[in-house]
Amino acid sequence: EKPIRLVLGRILTKNNHEYLEASNALEARAILKNQKFDVVFSDVEMPGESGIDLVKFILSEYPETAVIMATVLNEPEIANQVIDYGIYGYIIKPLDPSQILIMLSNALHRRELEIENKSYRQQLELLVEKRTQELAATVMHLESTEISLRESEEKFRSISTYAKDAI
Repeated sequence: EKPIRLVLGRILTKNNHEYLEASNALEARAILKNQKFDVVFSDVEMPGESGIDLVKFILSEYPETAVIMATVLNEPEIANQVIDYGIYGYIIKPLDPSQILIMLSNALHRRELEIENKSYRQQLELLVEKRTQELAATVMHLESTEISLRESEEKFRSISTYAKDAI
């Protein structure tokens, strides 16, 4: 809704956040294709495609984008459904500037933590892979050394047996 987008835009601008508007899901998809966003505010009810379908799309195609949903209806079933999808917040209209800013701050913080956690896990996986390769190389070296040791022991026994027989 245009009035809601205007209010949200004023709140964001006043608090030094940049934003772009989309009047429907199709327009939002086109904008998302061309630019990266930290957070998307979406209404549950939208012209054309539903906000819920848009949220599913955003969360699957742009997993590092936080999504906050807004709706005029306080419907726990819908709230639970979109929270299960992975949205970062759910706001009941009319929009309260303090609530918007708190929700935005929390979403940005959670998003940052999730990105850091993902990066840490990737680094940890690489380290585990490297250590596993080093361990495999060490095991191969130990096995090779063990074979050489056995061969040396067999030669020593042969020489000892030959020496005993010679004496």
